[in-house]
Amino acid sequence: MLEHLRTGDWLTRERVRIIAVTLLTFYVLMMGFLFATSNGRVDRFDRPLGTDYSQVWTAGRFVLEGHPEKPFDNAAHLRRQQEYFSPTSGFFHWGYPPYFLVVAAFFALFPYALSLLLWQASTLLLYLTAVRRIVPIQDCLLVAAAFPAVFINVGHGHNGFLSAGLMGLALLALERRPVVAGILFGLLAYKPQFGLLIPIALLAGGHWRAKLSARAT
Repeated sequence: MLEHLRTGDWLTRERVRIIAVTLLTFYVLMMGFLFATSNGRVDRFDRPLGTDYSQVWTAGRFVLEGHPEKPFDNAAHLRRQQEYFSPTSGFFHWGYPPYFLVVAAFFALFPYALSLLLWQASTLLLYLTAVRRIVPIQDCLLVAAAFPAVFINVGHGHNGFLSAGLMGLALLALERRPVVAGILFGLLAYKPQFGLLIPIALLAGGHWRAKLSARAT
């Protein structure tokens, strides 16, 4: 039996589909429960819906009010989050470079629930597009959507879909379209660690055009 498990022969396409559909069903039920038991912008545990996304929307609201410096003031950011969500909902600090405030401001144009939905849907589409380009086979999107990290990302409003989508598409374009790849890599610098590590990787691989394009971006 152990040998059968090691070979992976038991993991047929049909079983992969069943596992993926089961996971997706579980995700949908859990997210439905989360929203059904929420109270306004907070869940039953008094946390903002889409926890981490709350700081993006809050920062965007500051920008729309003409105070783009406020997200970098932790005390001001905390006070505003408490006003929007709950005095006991915790603090989700703004940790991105100034230019990402443009993205935050755009999504802050919408009411919070709609904004969260648009953020998740648009970045999920980017992630799935990258996966489809990398693995153009049947059921790849089903499996990609059922990946457990997807559930975590949706539940916490993270930017994982955005990062994964940009990284995947950049790597796909690296050999044939280095300038495009560089632009996509450059956009990833909204996560400072990528801004430090990606140029080193591009230099090591001799991808000068992509590096220059990323730097210009």
